[in-house]
Amino acid sequence: MRVHPMPIPRRPLRPALAALLCALWLGGCGYAMESPRLPNDRHSIGVAPIRNLTYEAELDVRLQEALRRRLYRDPAIRAAEPERSELVLDIELNQLSLVRVLDLNSTNVRLLTLGLGGIMTLRDTGTGALIFDRLPVLVSSRYELPESALETPALRDDALATVLSEFADQVVKQLLLTF
Repeated sequence: MRVHPMPIPRRPLRPALAALLCALWLGGCGYAMESPRLPNDRHSIGVAPIRNLTYEAELDVRLQEALRRRLYRDPAIRAAEPERSELVLDIELNQLSLVRVLDLNSTNVRLLTLGLGGIMTLRDTGTGALIFDRLPVLVSSRYELPESALETPALRDDALATVLSEFADQVVKQLLLTF
């Protein structure tokens, strides 16, 4: 004698799946991560040529590159030429200070402290309005050496790169801070 298994009743999957998705959707907490936004809900920004009023050569070129690298990191922000952008950022570097801490037993350097100051102006090209008008930007960085060393051009260049990186971070932070 052959025994036939009882057929298992099939329940429709679509209504169950729809109910599950609805429950997940309704059960969400409403938290969503916002991506950084530029002022006035603009999406493109151009960095005008930076004016370097300090005694140190090439700070303008190096800062321009550091700013572009930071702006390219965020896919919601489009870095463009100033002529084709919705916002234009103008920066003027007006002070660079360098303080050396020397080793007591020699003239070698133990620590370099750099300060970089400038102003930033942000203009909306669509309306012509100034969003930031000569906003001060000041940063300071310490470049410590594990042991005293002569101050070489490479050492000074590393210290400058550090303070320029911090300046670029501060500018981008101001751009995205309140918007």
